[in-house]
Amino acid sequence: MRRKATDDLEKKGRRWLIWSFVLCPCHLPFTLVIVGALFGGTAFGALVERNTLSFGLITGAIYAVGLGIGFRYLYKANRNKSCTPDGCDVD
Repeated sequence: MRRKATDDLEKKGRRWLIWSFVLCPCHLPFTLVIVGALFGGTAFGALVERNTLSFGLITGAIYAVGLGIGFRYLYKANRNKSCTPDGCDVD
């Protein structure tokens, strides 16, 4: 039972990290193009176009929070593992 909980925490942490990297500020030019293509001609698209810096700061903040949550889940998952050269066992 404990092994399944550890695996679930690890999967959850990895999912958070993957989705956080999608919103990484270094991907902002691609993110802006995708948002522009999806929401072009709408009020939200106009809002993003007029407030590009704010949009970048918001995605950067979401990225940082997502990384923190993802690493916290991974830390919790690995906290009870004891590893040897032969492999890892869950306590």
